[in-house]
Amino acid sequence: MQKEEFRSFDVAAVVRELKGTIVNSRVSNIYQLDGKTLLFKLRGRGENVFRLVLEAGKRLNLTSYALEKPLVPPAFCMALRKYLRNSWLKNVEQYTFERIVI
Repeated sequence: MQKEEFRSFDVAAVVRELKGTIVNSRVSNIYQLDGKTLLFKLRGRGENVFRLVLEAGKRLNLTSYALEKPLVPPAFCMALRKYLRNSWLKNVEQYTFERIVI
């Protein structure tokens, strides 16, 4: 049976995994795959490239698959790129055991 949404325990497990993987990476690019799904392309130290998929309320995971991206990014995606591209990901935390990742 497939899960419909993340629980607080799921978020805690994912955050723990991501802390050891993507912290101190640089945001290379951002794609909006659909209305609620974002793909963050991150560059780690050396040649490491990470693809972080974020679907609001449903999932947060790394993937090695090349996902299909729209030809023209939506306005929200362009705003995210403007403010977040080339920024450093310094930490990954779960806010007070809620389903909020900061």
